[in-house]
Amino acid sequence: MIQKLLHTLGIRKLFPLTLINYILILFLILLGVVLSIFSYQKITQSYESQALNTIRTLSAALDTEEVRSLTGRDIDQNSPAYLAMKKRLSQTFSANAAYFFTIYDGLIYFMVDSEPIGSPDLSPPGQHYEEAPPEAYRVFAEEQPIITKAYTDRWGSWVSTFILLPQSEGSIPIAFGLDYNSGIFYTHAKLITLVASLLIVVLLVLFMISSLALKNNKLLQLEKDKATEATSLLKTFEMKVRQEKVLLETTLQSLGEAVISIDSEGRIVVMNRMAQKLTGWDIAEALGKPLHEVYTIVEGITLKPFEKPWPYKVLETGIPQQYDNSEIKLIGRNGKPIAIEDMVYPILDGEGTVTGAVLIFTDGTEKRLQKAELFYLSTHDGLTGLLNRQSFYAKMQEMDVLKHYPMVLMLFDVNGLKLINEAYGHTTGDSLLNEIAIILQRPWYKGQMVGRVDGDEFALFFPNATEEIVLKVSQEIQEALSEQAFSGYALTISHGYAKKEYAQTPLSELQKKAEDDLFRNKVVENQSAHQKMVDLLLQSLFKKSPREMEHSKRVGILAQRFGRHLGLPPEEVEALHTLGVFHDIGKIALATRILNKKSKLDADDWREIKRHPEIGFNILSSVNQYVPIAEQVLCHHERWDGKGYPNQISGDLIPLYSRILALCDTFDAMTNFRAYRAGVSVENALEEIKRCSNTQFDPILAGRFIEMYGKSPEMEGV
Repeated sequence: MIQKLLHTLGIRKLFPLTLINYILILFLILLGVVLSIFSYQKITQSYESQALNTIRTLSAALDTEEVRSLTGRDIDQNSPAYLAMKKRLSQTFSANAAYFFTIYDGLIYFMVDSEPIGSPDLSPPGQHYEEAPPEAYRVFAEEQPIITKAYTDRWGSWVSTFILLPQSEGSIPIAFGLDYNSGIFYTHAKLITLVASLLIVVLLVLFMISSLALKNNKLLQLEKDKATEATSLLKTFEMKVRQEKVLLETTLQSLGEAVISIDSEGRIVVMNRMAQKLTGWDIAEALGKPLHEVYTIVEGITLKPFEKPWPYKVLETGIPQQYDNSEIKLIGRNGKPIAIEDMVYPILDGEGTVTGAVLIFTDGTEKRLQKAELFYLSTHDGLTGLLNRQSFYAKMQEMDVLKHYPMVLMLFDVNGLKLINEAYGHTTGDSLLNEIAIILQRPWYKGQMVGRVDGDEFALFFPNATEEIVLKVSQEIQEALSEQAFSGYALTISHGYAKKEYAQTPLSELQKKAEDDLFRNKVVENQSAHQKMVDLLLQSLFKKSPREMEHSKRVGILAQRFGRHLGLPPEEVEALHTLGVFHDIGKIALATRILNKKSKLDADDWREIKRHPEIGFNILSSVNQYVPIAEQVLCHHERWDGKGYPNQISGDLIPLYSRILALCDTFDAMTNFRAYRAGVSVENALEEIKRCSNTQFDPILAGRFIEMYGKSPEMEGV
């Protein structure tokens, strides 16, 4: 086989290897072994480091009050904290197993693991981990996470990482562990090492073959006729020179940059197509002319000619000149200036003497436009076009000079923008911000400067402004803002200002005073503005869907009566009425077509519908008056069996008012007409509530609800 391969390569006679050949082969073998070992160690260390970083991150995310409430004994098995932690651990996809464990009396005990309940691999709380590796004991004395070598227990062969959670005084020590299958953990490292070893073997074989081929070719080459060889080499050289000349000419003409070459006296000898295009000179006319007649450059702003253009300096010094970001313009043959960027390099002979120079230049017009655009984007707010925070305060710093004193900084904050974004989407919120920006850019006072310095905060700067002027301008701006309809949304805007009269006052203090004044005014105005906005959102929902209005009113009355039947205090009965009216306020964010759809809702519609409890919670929790019912609204579609939405909580974890509201909401939905179905009778609705008791509804409250209808004939039709 080897002889056939050598014959194919043109090796007719095999010559013995020299001592140098053997030394090189031995060196390659040793080098391959070292590289293989080093590669395996580095890859293994990388995987171990990644595993340690993973357990640091996960332990920080899972270190909660729930895990700290566990005792590490079998009494934890049915506790909510245990079940919650098991659910979280089951979502840890980076390892084969995750678990918390503790130590007492010198033994390791499991607290909670990621195995599902009922799994044969489940380790219940309080189970002694008899096969725990030594590192599991050692981690309780370590401050940093540690990793084990491969070990085997009854579940398999593992590599594990452990980390000790921070301890508080009096608490049991808790450690967190992640198990990785040891075979998989090191497989990649072994595979890469194997590939590297195979590559080394291939290189060794190629080296041996190339050594043999080289030696045989040299011997054969010596036997060839010297005269024939010289002739052949000469022809090859001449052909390459011609090819390189054509290649150089083609490359030069196809370059996107303009190129002009001059001799030692500054006369043009080469000029490509792009140079002809930018200068306006044809190569036939330009050849032999002094460079400055064809390549006329001036200062970019003043258009004044340079005393001695740098191409001539390069001819004198032999030092290259590169573009230094200065403004340079080329005056073309048509007299029009073009912004350019250029570089000049000397042409040196074998002794280092300058024999000419090469000038490379490009049209910089588009690049300068892009630079200007990037500068604008970096200094202005992308939505409103106003100065952004950094640029606004930087320009204010530039204007902080004596001739501008006294100077005033005025801040404006939009109340209720978060509610608008939540209810109608960020596109609507952005539109309102643009309307406000347009008003603030009106010419209120000479020398003013306007910026958007935060998401819902604008700033105005007035140089040489007295307090009387500021108060007048402030009132005019507030009047203009109040006159603006803002597309029908009830927005209010808080403001605050501060004045600087002396150079000793730092701008940071001026900014803080303005922010403090804004905060004081916002505290007073914000709650009333938010309450007004929430009430307006509810009315907007009712306007979009009269059916939702009727439904909300009926649910409010029904919840109020059910509260009385339960014997709740009058203030709680009234709170239930309010909850019933506001429970679907989150539907303001839904499209009108969904709210008023006459056919059954499809899967996409339901995905949108299921967002409304969280949206309602976000809206109501922004107003102190409605905070007590916000959580009840969030949970009113949760089910007793934990299959509801949005958080799948169950049983008594669902707030009482939410459980009451779920009954009233469902009863009203069943007994009243919908566009896609008729309402059912009270008897059928009560029978359905009874059927869903202990699954959808609180069984005790469901019984009391049915009892209310059994004892109160006047409830018919409610």
